[in-house]
Amino acid sequence: MPHRLTLLIALFPLALLALSGCASTPDAGDKKIPEELRSDFLRDYARLEPVGGDLLVWRWLNPKVDFSKYDRFMIETIDSVVPPAYRETQSPNPKIVAAATAYFREALIRELGKRYEIVDSPGENVGRISIALTSIQPSARQLSSWQYLPIPLVVAGVSEMTGARERDVVAYMEGSITDSLNGELLMEMMKGRVGPAGRIRTIEDVTMEAIKPILDFWSENYLQLLEDAKRG
Repeated sequence: MPHRLTLLIALFPLALLALSGCASTPDAGDKKIPEELRSDFLRDYARLEPVGGDLLVWRWLNPKVDFSKYDRFMIETIDSVVPPAYRETQSPNPKIVAAATAYFREALIRELGKRYEIVDSPGENVGRISIALTSIQPSARQLSSWQYLPIPLVVAGVSEMTGARERDVVAYMEGSITDSLNGELLMEMMKGRVGPAGRIRTIEDVTMEAIKPILDFWSENYLQLLEDAKRG
């Protein structure tokens, strides 16, 4: 099945349920990644743990690998993958998919290139970076330590009925780093991020201008993630 970017729209009754806080949402005490957010891009979600107390960032680092020896990186073409829970109902905006994935890869090359050599071919001590965007959608504010959670559905008129006239954009990405020669898995991670407040009421309002701040943040943050991994 072709990889697709999650642009989530569902049914009216579930929208009211999500907005009322009664929908199935991650609990602050549950450190595991919710099943509905898992795209199957990663090998093992169960071993990922929150990083630094941030409940929207999870990571697993292979304890048997000396990550510090990797000083060059390949950055694969950014993918887009819809979680299985939504594959039957979701259809992407091809222009948003193409623009977001291309921009994200360019931003990663720019930011990681400040510290590491970015290469095009496998080699000794070269890490292969693979990333997928798995969700870009309007969000609902939640009064919990999660702060923001995706709404699996946003339909015309719901904003007016609930009084939530404007929404932010929430996005998720999943990524891995492997040894470019032998394919050994070095790291897996998943991140969620909420963009700046904007005039987002339905999925049609989600634009590249709304997404760019999230992609820029992830690109800058990825450099810190590599530095943290080298320190163990």
